[in-house]
This record gives sequence, C-alpha cells and structure tokens, in this order.
Amino acid sequence: MASLLKIGNTWPAQVRRKGHKSITETFPMKAQAVAWTRKVEAEMDARRFNDTRGLANLTLKELIDWYFGEIGAAHPFGKYKTAVLRTWQRNHGDTSVADISSNYLAALVRERLSTSIKTPTGQQSNTGRTLSLANGRVRPRAVL
Repeated sequence: MASLLKIGNTWPAQVRRKGHKSITETFPMKAQAVAWTRKVEAEMDARRFNDTRGLANLTLKELIDWYFGEIGAAHPFGKYKTAVLRTWQRNHGDTSVADISSNYLAALVRERLSTSIKTPTGQQSNTGRTLSLANGRVRPRAVL
C-alpha cells in the first residue's frame, strides 16, 4: 500500500507490502511520487523488486570475509570453494554487492567462456550462495 503526504514543497511517498521492508522516497512533484509508487508496487507484486539499500556500502570482499567468518566457521569449506571465493575476492572484491546483477554475472561468464577457462558455472554457484545471504547478512536457518 502506498501513502503520499505533502510536507512543505515536497511529496514523501512510502510503499509498504507484506514480505518487503517499507521503502520511502521524497519527490518535488506529486506526479513523480505517484509514478514511483506505482512502479515499486508493480515490481513488488511481480516479485521483481530488488531492494539494495542495505547493500550499497558493502563490497564483495567484505561479504566474502563475513561468509568465511560466519558460515565457514560452522562448516569449513573445501579447497575448491575456498579457492573460488578467494579468486572472486581478489578479482572483484572492490565491486559493491548492490552492483552485482544478472547482467554483471552474464558478462563475466561470456568473458570467461571467450578465454581458455571453461568452468564459470561451478564457480558462480559457489559465489551464488554467498550472494544469497548478502541481503541483510541473514543467517541461514540450518548450518550447511
């Protein structure tokens, strides 16, 4: 559900949906606020909304360090997974987690396939588990 309120010369808009954190944005014009709320609500309803607010200041290096500390401490990783994550950390560690999208990963796969290295899928699946825990740095329900 969206709510709009005029405060001075601005229009704060808030969208609240079950299963999502509420999100607020402020606009100078009411029409902009209405358009934004409709767009966000449609994305949430279609399960396409990607809330990256908590990930904006988190780099891939920090996330992988956290993953090793939290998950790796409870269940030590094998040599391959450790090597893959360290490679990601070394090559892409400065990348913001919020910037890692399906397009970003697809471009990496295309780049890897154009070289002599032919194993990007397994490496991405190991990194995928790390990224799936990124939003809010949630703890898994069970130790892996």
